[in-house]
Amino acid sequence: MRKQSRRLYSWPSREVDTFEEEGCFSSDCIPRMRALETTATLSLATFTSLLIEFVARLDHLVEAVDQLSKMAKFKQEAL
Repeated sequence: MRKQSRRLYSWPSREVDTFEEEGCFSSDCIPRMRALETTATLSLATFTSLLIEFVARLDHLVEAVDQLSKMAKFKQEAL
């Protein structure tokens, strides 16, 4: 039961489990292995792209807060 619930929430669930259960290492499994590698690479590229976009937006937010603090003439707190 525990293994089944883990498979439901893991990625890639069905393809990897099928591959492991069959235990195939013949030439017909190589295209499936490459497809999984491509999927993993695409996921990593998507995550990286989203992270870069998030950082860029955060940088714009920091600049906007700085401008607002200058316009409001806030004083910097001495440490």
